[in-house]
Amino acid sequence: MSTVTLCPPLFQQFLSETELTFLTGGFLYSYESNTANPKDTFQDATGIYANANPIVLNAYGAADVWLGTGGYDFKLYDSSMNLYRTILGVFAGGFSGSSTTIVKTLDELRGLADGVSAYAFVELVGTVNS
Repeated sequence: MSTVTLCPPLFQQFLSETELTFLTGGFLYSYESNTANPKDTFQDATGIYANANPIVLNAYGAADVWLGTGGYDFKLYDSSMNLYRTILGVFAGGFSGSSTTIVKTLDELRGLADGVSAYAFVELVGTVNS
């Protein structure tokens, strides 16, 4: 039997916590951990092409965010440049000194305590109108 691990998110998606809507047009700034110095994130796993800083989130509140080496701090703003969240001590393997919770339902996501990071896997059931 092969050893397997859970695939990390292939893109980052940000939601409004109060309304569970996409953070469309939001801005994600990246910094060297514990400084105000901007730090590059990347568009893909090659690490060749840096993202703009800030990254502008798309219509689904999502962006491709690949990390380099060392720690990052992030500041997330909504589309009106209101500070939404500050996330400190992020490394390519996860958060420094914390664990990640996997939730399967919106009720589980709503029930998380402040400051808990979560991966939410969404399964669409039914018809999608285009």
